[in-house]
Amino acid sequence: MITCHRLRRIPLEDFSTEDLRIMIGQQISLFFLIPLALESLEENPLAEGHCYPGDLLNAVLGIRESFWSLHTDKREVLRRVITKANEILGSLKEDETRIVRQVLANAPDSLTDP
Repeated sequence: MITCHRLRRIPLEDFSTEDLRIMIGQQISLFFLIPLALESLEENPLAEGHCYPGDLLNAVLGIRESFWSLHTDKREVLRRVITKANEILGSLKEDETRIVRQVLANAPDSLTDP
């Protein structure tokens, strides 16, 4: 809670991947933070805060379905990120592959279905 309160005072352009992961994980300011997270994830679907490869993606996949229903344009971007993450699985180390598969398994069906 203290970290989230501190992060509310930091300009968005100064947010790190870890900052995004924390705030999105707490479902705070999603309207502003999800576009930043998706921009980062489009460049690197396995963008990592301080936890593990794909921890930002895992936080984004934890967003309530109602958010994605209202923001269909962002949902489409996330679908592309999920596709890209699946495509790079073969180039990862075994332990990273296992982690990323677990992250992707958390994706709601509405984000993985065509």
